[in-house]
Amino acid sequence: MEKRGIHGPPLCPRCYSKIETSTHAFMECPLVSRVWFGSSLNLKILDQRIKNFPERLIDKIQHAKPEVLIQIVSITYYIWYARNLSVFKDRSLPEVEIIQRAYTSISDYRQANSTNSNEADRDAPISQSNRRTKSTSWRKPETHLVKVNTMQIFKFKAGGV
Repeated sequence: MEKRGIHGPPLCPRCYSKIETSTHAFMECPLVSRVWFGSSLNLKILDQRIKNFPERLIDKIQHAKPEVLIQIVSITYYIWYARNLSVFKDRSLPEVEIIQRAYTSISDYRQANSTNSNEADRDAPISQSNRRTKSTSWRKPETHLVKVNTMQIFKFKAGGV
């Protein structure tokens, strides 16, 4: 990871048994192996013919069906999220929670992009009484609008921001 500009201790922050490389972080770490096997993909990563994570990812992108690809991308993201949670917040995320978060994000994505979405519900203002849960809070903007999500707070003053 050091070669990729990711600084920190060289050992994997989850298993502490091997130097953390991208291949170890996404394929070889025992926690990660259990995530891949526990997912609906039921992958036994260490038994695969491609032992390098970037090559494996490229191979899957080129050959996987869209349904499998979206699962791989989501699981990969949450493996990285869990790794960063461990490194930066000293919190561990159990394997089952990594899998659940990955599949919840896929479900949320599908729901947000569903062509059967209820227009009235989409345009309804969010108030305390009808506030959505965190997992379904994104709403597709109207076709003539662009939605921009930021982590900024603006203070409004008379005559401008």
